[in-house]
Amino acid sequence: MMITTEVVMITAGVMMMITGVLMITYVMMLIIGVMIITTGVMMITTGVIMITTGVMMMITGVLMIPYMMMLTIGVMIITTRVVMITTGVMMMITGVIMITMMMLIIVVMIITTGIKMMITGVMMITTGVMMMNTGVMMISTGVMMITAGVMMMIVTGASSSDEKHHEALFVRQPLLELLGHSGAVIAADWLVGGTQVVSASWDRMANIYDAETGALVNSLTGSGIFHSTCVYHFSDVVYYHSSEVILYSD
Repeated sequence: MMITTEVVMITAGVMMMITGVLMITYVMMLIIGVMIITTGVMMITTGVIMITTGVMMMITGVLMIPYMMMLTIGVMIITTRVVMITTGVMMMITGVIMITMMMLIIVVMIITTGIKMMITGVMMITTGVMMMNTGVMMISTGVMMITAGVMMMIVTGASSSDEKHHEALFVRQPLLELLGHSGAVIAADWLVGGTQVVSASWDRMANIYDAETGALVNSLTGSGIFHSTCVYHFSDVVYYHSSEVILYSD
């Protein structure tokens, strides 16, 4: 169950990293916002150009007035032509006024639209930066979760290995029963090579057994008091207690 939890944590971390990477794509929205701002600036520039064109047209109209006056003088002989010229001048003035108003309206609309697009672009940039920060935070969280999951797996694996090693230190069932002592056995040890076992008992005897069959190989006697400890060193068996040390040759 712990490994499953760790895998889930790692998967969640990876998903959060992917989500963070996807959120980084919102940086593209920043580029789009900049493009929108650029478009708004271009539209404002276009409006200024249109205003300039309108002014030039107005100046051209003013410069044309003397010619109109000359025409008026020329047609004073014919009243009808004077009326027509007057009507044309009025229509011209009306046209100039209408063109000016339309240009002003268009310019105002272009400027307003450009400002709105600039504000929208700034908002998109701000949102993109916030989402980018959130993505980075989610990536950091995912990395931390993956690290925690890996550490838990390592700890769990080590704990499982320790448990197996701990279990290996204990013999679940007895393999052999070594018989031959009439008193309590108070010490035992393996002989070099691991094929024989030596034991010491309160019956003043030390026995050597075959480790595979459990058969009694040799019995060593000679101590006047109870044996309390036995140690095997190379080819000799040493039994010692508080007041006596005895060395037997194996």
